[in-house]
Amino acid sequence: MRWQPIDNLPQHWQQLASSELPPLVTVWNEQADRLRNSGAFKIFMEKMMQKKAIAILVIFNH
Repeated sequence: MRWQPIDNLPQHWQQLASSELPPLVTVWNEQADRLRNSGAFKIFMEKMMQKKAIAILVIFNH
């Protein structure tokens, strides 16, 4: 499935947005920054890359 923009939005689509979203975005970004700076994100990504490499090797060897 290829990405396509939503083209059937009503003209007043911006009024449909929740007022709770901007504070959630702020909290999300703060927590993401904290995670990136803690080193845990780097360890997580290294483990994910190792698992991906193993999965690719398994796929290509069958």
